[in-house]
Amino acid sequence: MVQFNGTYKLEKNENLDEFLSKMDVGFMKRKLALSVKPTVVVEVEGDKWKLVTHTPASTVTWTFTLGAEVTLPTNDGREVRAVFTLEGDKLIQKTLSGKEAEVDNVREFTEDALIMLSVRWRPHRLRFCEAGRHDGGRGWLCCGCVAVWLCVAVYQGFSCAQPRWSS
Repeated sequence: MVQFNGTYKLEKNENLDEFLSKMDVGFMKRKLALSVKPTVVVEVEGDKWKLVTHTPASTVTWTFTLGAEVTLPTNDGREVRAVFTLEGDKLIQKTLSGKEAEVDNVREFTEDALIMLSVRWRPHRLRFCEAGRHDGGRGWLCCGCVAVWLCVAVYQGFSCAQPRWSS
């Protein structure tokens, strides 16, 4: 099992501008987000986690227990509800409120990095399709289609410490 505790500095983002655009984030906020290289400090003790994200503009602290619903502050002053679970070396964040409810964040910890994958799931509107016509001429009802946008952030670990409670 990898070491979760440590300090991680953003090394690169992939597809962040398009991802934020699909989240209806305005041009100026997107450009600001692209220019920032946050540092994330992770502290884990059993099922209790603390993630502290430092940027030049703000520091946001999330404290939560795995499997329990929690209210979290966002960088822009709002609050969202979320639940975190752990699957192997992956911390899964399922956001339950706000526009972020369409986004799952998976933070994968490796020996020397934290890789965060943000996935936006958004069902398409229901519509009638003309192709096929297997229902007496009215067309097929298309549903269940999902548009997916991905964003990958890679954080390089530079101070991965042993947990405070271990010897």
